[in-house]
Amino acid sequence: MHTQVVLCPGVNDGAHLAKTLDDLKRFYPFVATMALVPVGLTQYRERLPVLRSPDREYARELLAWVEPHRRRCLRQLGTRFAFPSDEFYLLAGRSFPSARSYEGYAQLGNGVGGSRKFLEEFQRGKTRLPTAVIPTRRVTVVTGMLAVPVLSPVVEQLNLVQGLDVRLAPVRNTFFRGSVSCAGLLTGADIVETLAHTPDALGDEILIPSICLKDDEDIFLDDRLLADVGAHFARSVVRVDSSARGLTRAVLRGCTPCACT
Repeated sequence: MHTQVVLCPGVNDGAHLAKTLDDLKRFYPFVATMALVPVGLTQYRERLPVLRSPDREYARELLAWVEPHRRRCLRQLGTRFAFPSDEFYLLAGRSFPSARSYEGYAQLGNGVGGSRKFLEEFQRGKTRLPTAVIPTRRVTVVTGMLAVPVLSPVVEQLNLVQGLDVRLAPVRNTFFRGSVSCAGLLTGADIVETLAHTPDALGDEILIPSICLKDDEDIFLDDRLLADVGAHFARSVVRVDSSARGLTRAVLRGCTPCACT
């Protein structure tokens, strides 16, 4: 099994986390991995225990603490066993570990390694990007605030293709608020509110990551339909696979490479 520890600062970290790690790794290989993820707090916390969200300093301390334990596990078990989520690296302002260190990305579903996987996939496909395309194409890429440092350099590279104008539209989560900033918890209403600030800059098409929608239907968490967002702005709105390949294909859709100068 693959396990997850939701870290609440001052509650289950420190000595408690060290004991949790020691207890779980005794069950290896039946317990195969342990993900470390930050607690996500929304605005809906009336009459609940007071918790605080991890900040930059906390994330840096956690990464510094866990790395020696990961090296020790690698020597003892042949696996790093403990895997901090991408959010901790983003909070800390630190680079993601190498693709190899994620050992096959077993914890992708818990937010571990997806950013490194995305960047590696884009780097492999970047050499196949055309230098120019026709016709010209303008698109808006929607994402949550958390993914901005990951997507910004990718969008910059896509904008080097002559004929492409790709705009990144980070959406702040006002529905849940608190520390919720991932794309997977965005609502249709929040997306509409953000895009409505610059309706003339949306371009030809709005690209929505599939992680924002139900697996089997084009419906957001607030029950708004994907088609409703398109109707609101009188533009095509497209569900895009949440991968580098999916994003690149969607951005280039309908374009033909050319030798424009």
